[in-house]
Amino acid sequence: MDPWELGAAGERYVAGELATRGIPVVAGGPADLLIYGDTPIEVKTARLTAYHRNRQPGYQFCIHRQERNGPQAEFLVLVCWNGAPQSHDCFVVPRSEIRGQRKLCIPRSPADYDGQWKKWLNDWGMLKVKESPTGRGEEN
Repeated sequence: MDPWELGAAGERYVAGELATRGIPVVAGGPADLLIYGDTPIEVKTARLTAYHRNRQPGYQFCIHRQERNGPQAEFLVLVCWNGAPQSHDCFVVPRSEIRGQRKLCIPRSPADYDGQWKKWLNDWGMLKVKESPTGRGEEN
């Protein structure tokens, strides 16, 4: 799977996770996905690879590239693509927490990770607290 296919697979996975949780989602908009018709979500997908000088395995997400000035959406969903067809750990991170970082790295096992991004591991609930277009509040 090349990087574009991996990215598209991550976007499809996240769209499915959001839909399963009752969050209205469409592809596109100002970022990768749009929830509730007005909230952009950026999806970054990484495979387990050796990174950094010590070549430790983990997931490395490029947040800032030359052609983009950081995240373009209110939330980033970082998909740790583990090769399993239906289950990937995701970090749902508010853009405000990124603070200009160029890359984010998660060690080999997201479930055992105890770093600064841990509190957003599979935290889909933060995306559900939104007033729906029908006027009924969405809850966690």
